[in-house]
Amino acid sequence: MLAVGKNYFYSPETGFYLRFQKNEYNEDFNLVIYKGDEIIKTERFIPKWGIIGTAITNGWEGHDVKMTQDKDDPYIWSLQNIKLADGEMKFRFADGWNISYGDNKQDRQLESNGENIKVSGGLYDIILDLRNPKSPRYELIKR
Repeated sequence: MLAVGKNYFYSPETGFYLRFQKNEYNEDFNLVIYKGDEIIKTERFIPKWGIIGTAITNGWEGHDVKMTQDKDDPYIWSLQNIKLADGEMKFRFADGWNISYGDNKQDRQLESNGENIKVSGGLYDIILDLRNPKSPRYELIKR
């Protein structure tokens, strides 16, 4: 995919254009797919981050525990008062493995498909900070 504008992408292999447009409430996105000037498909797109792993009840095979997007800064996602068990976790986008972040062992920085994040059991606040796309970060705050 080639970026051809803000929230606008082109796939040379398929000849399709993709555009992400805010909805009328300025909350979610619509994904609009074009072939030339013709709209092929419009679909509601809701960006969602979550956590997965042995530290949560769902384990590695279940659904993510969904995080909440900050209303003032859309690049900050969080979970409040979540109970984690001794285990491991990762951050995952849209309940799938196409985009996931793990620890890169450098001061709470994340990397794509990085190491599992080790967690000791307890009650946590979790923050995923995506403001710098080249260096995403996280915080695990034990209560």
